[in-house]
Amino acid sequence: MDFSSMTISPSNTNAVIYARISTSKQEKGYSLDTQIQGCTDFAEKNGFNIISVLSETRRAGEMKNQRKLLQILDGQSNIHLIAFCMDRFSRNFFDYAQFEKKCGEKKIIFHDAHKNLSSNVSSDLKQMTSDIRDAVTEHRTLSRRSTSSIRYRKQNGLYRPSISKYGTKYLRDRNGKFARIIDDKNEKNIKKLINMFY
Repeated sequence: MDFSSMTISPSNTNAVIYARISTSKQEKGYSLDTQIQGCTDFAEKNGFNIISVLSETRRAGEMKNQRKLLQILDGQSNIHLIAFCMDRFSRNFFDYAQFEKKCGEKKIIFHDAHKNLSSNVSSDLKQMTSDIRDAVTEHRTLSRRSTSSIRYRKQNGLYRPSISKYGTKYLRDRNGKFARIIDDKNEKNIKKLINMFY
């Protein structure tokens, strides 16, 4: 969809900032605070009036899980939507196509603050679409690597979930394989906690 032909009043400077991280431990300069600050700087530089800042901790495999982004798309129109970079909106190309279509219908111009791109500029929109393709490829590659690593560790007896079930713990046997065994001390402590509350 070509946003360059959209007519949005010059006086309409209202903007919503959207920030997202995949997990509460996300690093690499993409923390919520870093994203929000980058978007705020972008908004101020472009004379936008920030009316709302929404953030969430959601994986971008499917946009239906990004409730706050959907809340913006359903509840707003004729605004600027700012994210730190394009993969904050989506890492799923089908969802991105739906997102782009909905923004067109609701006269929402979306922005990549990090690369200073805007969807109402034809060349910028092409770059944004290309960035989404790259994000999708990266996401798939990481998923394949993770799945392959887990499969290898399971086949060689090296795999264990990061957190064992309550009342159990992991021990490594002489062959280097992990086994989950009952942890009486842990189980007793859990029973005490349950009794305290009930």
